[in-house]
Amino acid sequence: MEIKVYPDEPLVDDKISITISGLSPQQKVTVKSSVTEGKYTFSCSACFISDSSGHVFVDKQPSILGTYTGPGPFPGVIDMFGMTGGLIEFRAAILASRGFIVFALPYFQYDDLPKYVKDINFDYLKESIDWFSNHSDVIKNGVGILGVSKGAEIALMLSLECPQVKSVVNINGTPFCSHYPLGPFTDFVESDFSRFEFTDEGVHLWDALNSNFKPDNVLNTWESDVQILYIIGDDDKSADPDYANVVYKCYPDNQKHKLTIKKYPKAGHLIEPAYLPVCRSSFDKVSGMVFVWGGIKEDHARAQEDSWKSILNFFKSTLLTNKTGSSFSSQL
Repeated sequence: MEIKVYPDEPLVDDKISITISGLSPQQKVTVKSSVTEGKYTFSCSACFISDSSGHVFVDKQPSILGTYTGPGPFPGVIDMFGMTGGLIEFRAAILASRGFIVFALPYFQYDDLPKYVKDINFDYLKESIDWFSNHSDVIKNGVGILGVSKGAEIALMLSLECPQVKSVVNINGTPFCSHYPLGPFTDFVESDFSRFEFTDEGVHLWDALNSNFKPDNVLNTWESDVQILYIIGDDDKSADPDYANVVYKCYPDNQKHKLTIKKYPKAGHLIEPAYLPVCRSSFDKVSGMVFVWGGIKEDHARAQEDSWKSILNFFKSTLLTNKTGSSFSSQL
């Protein structure tokens, strides 16, 4: 058996060609690879069946088992978190295990990115969309964005400015520009800090934007072709759950088919993937306060289980079908 890799010394963004020869026809073979960066080791594996001449072409043949199936192209999803900042990758990794190619996108408090939310660079976000949507392993049918909290808010803005964005999952994000202007979105809603509710459990934020919010502030996403899945926790203590009702009323009747709203009673703000721990409150390193996110444990856990299924089905249906209803090839 012989393994050939080309190029011999690839750069990080080079596509690598791996060819295995000398196998029996229709022989199953597992290929494993790993790379170490600092104290972390990243690894993957894939199982292939050799062709009639005993060859496996890893960059051309679909994987039938392993850490991925298919070598693509795959439906692309950008993953964005909220005002915690930094690079958070666990949700992107879970999505990738389901057959998506996922870009965990930080936008402040990471490497050379801005330190503060007020300094977020909108052009950087648009350039990230351009780069990812043109990636060779992303299906050329547009990309989706999965966002929670501030990340969901930014996702809605990007859907208006970037035609490559085809669908957005908004998990408890405000449907308007909040706190500071961002790029072309100069109409923003300021927080009224006097409406913070301080409790023994921590700070409730949900009412802080309401004194300055008007329905006219809602982002006009109905004017784009983007499909939106709006996931709401009715016990959200960080963002007012009623914003979803305002958004629905803003959508013209002939555009409401682009908006799907799923409300979960007694669920809080941080609705994570299925079976992950429930987080009702946590210390916020940016403000130095304990924020209450809300949610009754059992109900919130059920919301995570159900919403995760909805998210996966939503991205499959929106990213694997074009405007004419034709399906794109994928191993999902």
